[in-house]
Amino acid sequence: MILMPILEQVITGIYHSKCPPINLPSNSFLDIVTHIFYVNRGNRKALVDASTGRSLTYEDLHGLIRAAAAGISQMGIGHGDVVMIVAPNSMDYIVSMLVVMVAGAIVTTVNPVYTVAEVANQVKDSNPKLIVTVQQLVEKVVSFQLPLYPS
Repeated sequence: MILMPILEQVITGIYHSKCPPINLPSNSFLDIVTHIFYVNRGNRKALVDASTGRSLTYEDLHGLIRAAAAGISQMGIGHGDVVMIVAPNSMDYIVSMLVVMVAGAIVTTVNPVYTVAEVANQVKDSNPKLIVTVQQLVEKVVSFQLPLYPS
């Protein structure tokens, strides 16, 4: 008899958390960034890099996103433009995605182990206006002669 609830979950695909429910904003048009900052969490940690211990509070994250979004907007990046992110998983990767979204642009992500030819295919398919990358991967994207951020 104990297996019956487990089997029912497998059959229906519906799982319920053991944690208490949370209240979500009722606005169905709420974007992810606004949702993240919907509640003022101030100096609570928003992101923590497990390998380095580096962290960002919600307050710091919000300020960083707004400043960087203003920066790429000044570069001419806006609604409907595509920004390519070529980087390993890190806090900066998450921040970059949120920055692009705040600017109204579209994110296309590239696996950092792609070859230059594979990146070229994605550049051709997505037609990005800007590439966000890390210093270690600049050689994979410099030949596309697109603006790099950070430059």
